[in-house]
Amino acid sequence: MFSGPLKDKDEVVKVSFLKIWINESGRDILNTFAFGDNDDQKKLKTYYDKFATYVKPKSNQVLARYKFHNRTQGANEPVEQFIRALINLAKDCNFKDTNEMVLDRLVFGTNSNEVRKKLIGKGSELKLDEAIRVARTYESDQSTLKSIAQPVPSNDVHGVQTQHRTPYVPPRPFRKTRATGSGGRGKPKYTGPTNTCGRCGKGHNTADKCPANGKECRKCGKKNHFAAVCRAKSVNEVRSPEEEFQDFHIETVYKKKVEGDQAFVDLHIAGANYCCTK
Repeated sequence: MFSGPLKDKDEVVKVSFLKIWINESGRDILNTFAFGDNDDQKKLKTYYDKFATYVKPKSNQVLARYKFHNRTQGANEPVEQFIRALINLAKDCNFKDTNEMVLDRLVFGTNSNEVRKKLIGKGSELKLDEAIRVARTYESDQSTLKSIAQPVPSNDVHGVQTQHRTPYVPPRPFRKTRATGSGGRGKPKYTGPTNTCGRCGKGHNTADKCPANGKECRKCGKKNHFAAVCRAKSVNEVRSPEEEFQDFHIETVYKKKVEGDQAFVDLHIAGANYCCTK
């Protein structure tokens, strides 16, 4: 407005318009201003400066110094950032010697004991510029040492050859089932030509050639099956054929009867009698 229609007006007229436009609350603030002998109340700039000083935030020197003295360098904070923060905080503290206070805070607030030792070792001749140089140099050296200590990636590929072995699969135990119907309880059931005979645990094509025919079971006392495949055992008992049946070879039979192409002999093994045929 003052650079527009009121541009060519006298300063006294501009001041009068300002007092009108600031309304009642602005005039209350205006009445609190103290004008000195050097203040020209006929100049518009005089009122601008007074209002600018009034609206400027009031600095709390005690709070500013509290923040300054409690400022420390963070664990991963660069020293450059820490120094800038100290300088900015010191502006509102009204120290007589700002550089000296920043120097003290740098020594006490650094996160490096090595930097602190170096600065204290300089003695009373230490200045802020020298302290900043020492802190920057130490930080740069530590960063360089870390990069040197890291292993350099190699383009070589170290292969590890692993030998894969087929896992051992234990033999499946013989399944034990009972025949249904009267008189068939506990009696093995022949299911026809299979790889494994349900009577002897061996393999053969026809039932009439089963070596268990006519043989008495050592477990249940019944005939026509071996103990290795006896179904009269408890339900929870599971044994492999190797535990129940072992092959043995008879070289010579000196005494027993021979009928046709079969020879019969009685054997006494582990306190039990057996009749074997060949």
